[in-house]
Amino acid sequence: MNTKLLLPDRTKFARLFYGFALVFLFLRWKNHMLLSQLQQPDITFLNTDITYIFFSWLGITKLLGQNYWIGLLFDLSLVSNALVSFLFPKQKFSSIAFSILLFVYIVVGYSFLCFHKHNLTGLWFCSLMFWASSEKGFSLSFELVRIYCLFSYASAGFWKFFRGVWDAKGHFAIIIKNDALAYLVQHPSSRLTETISCLIAHPSLLDSMMMFSCFAQLAFVIGFFTKRFDWFFFLFALSFHLLSLLLLRAYFMEFAVILITLLPLQMFYKLKGEN
Repeated sequence: MNTKLLLPDRTKFARLFYGFALVFLFLRWKNHMLLSQLQQPDITFLNTDITYIFFSWLGITKLLGQNYWIGLLFDLSLVSNALVSFLFPKQKFSSIAFSILLFVYIVVGYSFLCFHKHNLTGLWFCSLMFWASSEKGFSLSFELVRIYCLFSYASAGFWKFFRGVWDAKGHFAIIIKNDALAYLVQHPSSRLTETISCLIAHPSLLDSMMMFSCFAQLAFVIGFFTKRFDWFFFLFALSFHLLSLLLLRAYFMEFAVILITLLPLQMFYKLKGEN
């Protein structure tokens, strides 16, 4: 695909993104993770995060998390704006509203879950590119989000490298033992348990997987200079998240939606100036 002659089609990418967003919100509803489903908890964990502290100081956290009807209204607004953006992808007002509401959901939700997880970060950053409705504005926003996507995965590789864990013998096996322990105890006879147990019994194989993962993530730096390897980056990152879900029980599929900026399918692009 000659990317110099093609521009990302905002309508098609909007339908793709908000389609995923609606699926993720449905899964969160199913798992009782929307604000109105939190049973009005009292305990929060703000740590030293200025944004979390500011939201709590303003009273937004308690207002949305400890009042069922206000929380329900917020949840419905979040879903409604995602649905409107999916049905009417050419307008931007519901897209802006969705980003703002999603940001509030992240801060308030994880304040009550007492764990500042970043699995929704990719979904939020990706939503920002739909604030632009013009062809030029969207193309620029799309490229900026793509750069953030590349940075995210490359920085993970640099972290492994400079922390010295990329070649630490047995390190990956210890991670799997800790993260998958609950699943192994609860499902002692499953095929996945057998697979995980086999991998733990062969730490050298896991060491090789860790080393390959580190260098593959470092390779994302190449994406700053060319789009020729976007297919590799896309497939590796998607495989990485799927394996993390299976082996580590770490769910980052919502973050992975940012990978649509690395999806070089010609059907999602159009010629410059084409309506």
